[in-house]
Parts: sequence; structure tokens; C-alpha cells
Amino acid sequence: MKKQALNLRFCLDCKQVLNGRSDKKFCDDQCRINYHNGINQEQNRIFRKTHSILIKNWKILKETSDSGKVVILKEDLLNSGFNFKYSTHQDREETKTAFYCYNMGYEEMNSEKIRIIHLTQSR
Repeated sequence: MKKQALNLRFCLDCKQVLNGRSDKKFCDDQCRINYHNGINQEQNRIFRKTHSILIKNWKILKETSDSGKVVILKEDLLNSGFNFKYSTHQDREETKTAFYCYNMGYEEMNSEKIRIIHLTQSR
């Protein structure tokens, strides 16, 4: 009588022996979710950090323009916590580039002054 080699498979999350289909990778949905959450954790952390910076920039631009200011000193934006390294998109024209955080944007008028733009407004 021949002995068959045991072909044991283990859950990728909890490492328990799997029973059932030959292509099964997880014990149950909870193990599958835990496994994929672990893989995506670092990527999700980066997305959350970037999104929170963009939201903060958007709020600063919105609050500044709601107060009636359309032109502001770059230094005032920096002092408010604005991060010029983050934007969602750009609009380039011949001599100027407007940077946006969703529908709120800005463009440099000179090295010290910034003009705040609403995306729905024509330039």
C-alpha cells in the first residue's frame, strides 16, 4: 500500500491548517481581511497623511478667501500652517502656474504675494 504525501496548506494570516478547496488561502473572511489590511497599512497611512495635508491647505485657502482676502502674503500662509509642497493639480498658463487643493487654488503674484483662486471662477 502506497502512502500519499500530505499536502498541507496553511492560512496566510493565522497559519492554521486549511481544509477544503485546493486554492484556498485563508480560514475565513476575517483572516483574509486581516492579511490584506496588514499589507495595505503603510500605503493607507501615507494616503491619510497626504489627504490630511491637502484638507488643511484647502481649509486655509477657503477661510482666507471667505474673509474677503484675495491677495495674501506668502508668509501669512506659511504662518497659518500651509504646506506649499502639496497640491491636487496645477493649471499652467504662459507665464503663471496655479496650484490647487481640490477647488481652492493659489498663484504667486511675486515672491511675496499670493492670489487665492476658486476653481469655478474664471481667471
